[in-house]
Amino acid sequence: MAAAGLFARLFPRRISSFTNGFNRGISGEDYCRALYDAKIAICPCGFASRESFRHYEALRAGCVIISEPLPDTQFYRGSPIIVLDSWRNLRQVVRDLLCNPERLETLHRQTRKWWQDICCEEAVARFMKDKLDLLENAHPSRGEP
Repeated sequence: MAAAGLFARLFPRRISSFTNGFNRGISGEDYCRALYDAKIAICPCGFASRESFRHYEALRAGCVIISEPLPDTQFYRGSPIIVLDSWRNLRQVVRDLLCNPERLETLHRQTRKWWQDICCEEAVARFMKDKLDLLENAHPSRGEP
C-alpha cells in the first residue's frame, strides 16, 4: 500500500496532502487555518535537512509536534516536541495523546510558551542581540578610547 493510502487508513480524520513538489498542495490560507485548528502536527524531516519550516509553523500554532530527531540547537534543545526514533511508533503515540486530554493540553501550553520564549520573532531578536553583544565585548572595536 502506498504511504498516502496507509496514512489515510491509519488516521482517517487527518488533513494531509502528499504532493510531488513544493507549493503544490492546499492554499497557504487553508494550510494556516487547518494548522491552527489542529491539535497535533506531524513534522517529518525536510528534504535537504532534518529541520523543516513546518516545525516553526506548528510551534507558532501551538500544536503538539511529533518529529524525527532534530539538531541539538537552542531552538529545539529542551523543547516539548515529541521525538520518535521510528515512525512505526506514530500510531500509538497519537492514540496515547488523544486518550489523554490533560497531557495534550499541557503539551499545547508548553509549545505556546516555547514559541514565545525561544522561537518567536522577538525571542530570536533577543538571542541574536545577546550573541552580537558577546562578540562585541570579546572583540572591542579598534580605535575607540
